Amino acid sequence: MLLDLILPSPCLLCEKIGKPICRSCLKGLALKSVPFHLADLPGFTFSQYSDQTSAIVNAVKEKGITAVIPDLAKEMSLTWPAESQKVTLVPIPSSPANRRKRGFSHTEVWARHLSIAIPDLKVKNILVSAKVRLDQAQLSPNERLLNMQEAFAVRPSLLDSPVVLFDDVLTTGATLTAARQALMDSGIAVAGFCVFTRVKPRFAQ
Repeated sequence: MLLDLILPSPCLLCEKIGKPICRSCLKGLALKSVPFHLADLPGFTFSQYSDQTSAIVNAVKEKGITAVIPDLAKEMSLTWPAESQKVTLVPIPSSPANRRKRGFSHTEVWARHLSIAIPDLKVKNILVSAKVRLDQAQLSPNERLLNMQEAFAVRPSLLDSPVVLFDDVLTTGATLTAARQALMDSGIAVAGFCVFTRVKPRFAQ
């Protein structure tokens, strides 16, 4: 883009001038789809939570640097499971407070770029926030479950392919579980989930 030539961006990880994430750092992330089950729900993740993935998620969510997402989506598409390409990707919506603060839903932006990289992938925003939610970061697993109870509502929509939930980070799975339950209560089966990075929970159950 012309703007990138006039005001080139530093890499989020190494600060090299050129792009929001340079080719070397992108390859260094070693993004690769890895199967992972959340209870009985199959899914896949692309990385373990680290200083690098934390910096990326923070830059997107807190600093609004969404320009990094297209390159991440392209890299994720290289090992996206073949059986999950002809699906409807349903992004987990941001909380109302975070959406107001950011002015956008980062998971929706991410899902849209994945659908550009994977032409058979569809995206539908059928999940909406149904209540005020606390920030999950400092909550225990049980507190997260309580925080996410009835957190989502579902917009009526016609679906012609299996539904796969998409989120940026997986810690305890409370958010994905609540989203799945909301869809199931509306008569929509969830075939699986996908997340960019997975965190090892800091709290014991």
